[in-house]
Amino acid sequence: MGAQNLKDERKRRNLFLRQFIERPTEVASIVPSSDQLVRALIDVINFSEIQVAVEYGPGTGAITAKLKPLLPESAIYVAAEPNPAFRNHLTEEGFNLELIPDYAENIADIVLQRHGEVDLVVSGLPCSIIPLETLEKIFNSTQRVLRKGGKFRMFIYTHTFVMPKMHKVISMLKQKFSSVETEVVWMNMPPATVIRCIK
Repeated sequence: MGAQNLKDERKRRNLFLRQFIERPTEVASIVPSSDQLVRALIDVINFSEIQVAVEYGPGTGAITAKLKPLLPESAIYVAAEPNPAFRNHLTEEGFNLELIPDYAENIADIVLQRHGEVDLVVSGLPCSIIPLETLEKIFNSTQRVLRKGGKFRMFIYTHTFVMPKMHKVISMLKQKFSSVETEVVWMNMPPATVIRCIK
C-alpha cells in the first residue's frame, strides 16, 4: 500500500472513530468494514444486470468503493446517509452517488418515484444497535423497493447472535424474502455474518 493510500485509509479510520464517539447510537464499530467483509457482501452478483443499486449507511465508503466500479456505467447508485460528516466525506472523495440525507426506512418512496424498483440493496447499518421495530420498517421498505428476484445484502456482528433480538431478525427476514443465506466472515473487526436475501 502506497503512502497516499495509507494516508487515505488513516483519514477514513479517524473519521469513523470520531463518528463512533460522537454518535454511538448510530455507529456500532470503531473501524470501517474490512475488505473481506465487503467482498462477501457483494459476492455472487451478476453486476451486468443491475441498473439501480441502493446502499444504506455508506459511512466512509468501504462498501461503495468496491461496489461502484463493478456496476455498469449506466447504473444509478443511491445512498441513504443521514450523517452529514459521512456525506461530506463521500462527496469530497468524488463518489458519484445520489445521496439521500435520511434514514433507510424512509427512502423507499423517494427511490420508487425517481427510479422505480431496484435490483440490489446493500446495507452497512449496525443492526445490533438499531431497535427491532426500526429494523422491521427497514426490511419492509427494502422488500417494497426491490424488484422480484432483487437482492438484499446485509451483515450482523457475529458475537451479537447470542442476543434473542438477532434470532428475531433472521426470522423476520425469512418471512419477508424467498431466500435467506448466511456466511461468517472472521477477517473483520469484530467478526461479522453476511446475510444474503432474495425477494
